[in-house]
Amino acid sequence: MTTKWYKVIISVLVIIFLSGCLVFDNTNLHMDEGDIIVAKGDGVRIASQFFALNTYDSEFEHNFDDLINLLDPEQDGEILMIDPINGSRYSKDYLTLEDELENHIFTDEDILKYGDSYKLEFEFGDFRFQEDNIRNTVIPFRVEFKVKETIEDVYDGSSTPELLTDNGTIFFELRRHSSRWWINQITINFRELGAVSIDEDIDYYIEKYDLDMEYPDDFR
Repeated sequence: MTTKWYKVIISVLVIIFLSGCLVFDNTNLHMDEGDIIVAKGDGVRIASQFFALNTYDSEFEHNFDDLINLLDPEQDGEILMIDPINGSRYSKDYLTLEDELENHIFTDEDILKYGDSYKLEFEFGDFRFQEDNIRNTVIPFRVEFKVKETIEDVYDGSSTPELLTDNGTIFFELRRHSSRWWINQITINFRELGAVSIDEDIDYYIEKYDLDMEYPDDFR
């Protein structure tokens, strides 16, 4: 083999190698402003679906499979971390959550002892995205939330006023693979009741990112 042809082959191999590196690395490149706006809209949509599927209303049938389908099956570590107000942080992996949801830990029978009209609803908003860390395959952000419950007594028809029973911050990390976004990690940080105020609710973000959706009706 002549020196000339040897140099040509080496050059081709280098070009192929570098092209391969670029192909594998491009998922971690920073996105432009337009792509970041789209990613934020995707984050709002996924978070809205998460809250809607965790909402409970005894008048509706609940589809736990849809909630499971939001969670990333490729997450082999802890997918849910919970920081309670009292006690130590605890966590659950994908298989644990899947098992709990499939076995309907939160069942109609448990709720009906409180009445035939029980509602657990979320108020959420004030999304804060970590723009410097948004990538083609990763969207990290946090959301403020409140949990409100209402119970109607089956015997005398009386009902409790809507009560604030929990509030805090949820940190989401979404990962994209298999042509869609998944919730790869959730950290729920509960705070003292009344510590959370929400200035910009979900309707604000639906309009801001021009999302074709209605919360919660589109996710029931």
